[in-house]
Amino acid sequence: MKQFLHSGFVRLAIVVVMAYVIVSLCGLREHVSILSGVDESGTMHLVFGLIYILSYAASLVLAPALFLAAIIETTLSKVNVLSRKGQEGRRLGCSELRERQRLRAPEHAP
Repeated sequence: MKQFLHSGFVRLAIVVVMAYVIVSLCGLREHVSILSGVDESGTMHLVFGLIYILSYAASLVLAPALFLAAIIETTLSKVNVLSRKGQEGRRLGCSELRERQRLRAPEHAP
């Protein structure tokens, strides 16, 4: 769990969601109406509306994708660690087998 939370994907997803929360708390949602042509208040309202739409879309599309990427990354790293441990165990098994065979072999003295 600790490795999952320290993933760069999770951190970026949290930043994206926090940006959306901040934009929403600042009240930029009210400025989205200018994008449909309802309100013609000015350029700043258009900019605020675009900022809100982009942060909303990022939190809706990008954040879940980043969380899924973090889950996949964590899972693959655990599988990779387990496979390395298995390979080391197999190598140790082979060397132990060779050692046993060497000990069982009759020694020929000249």
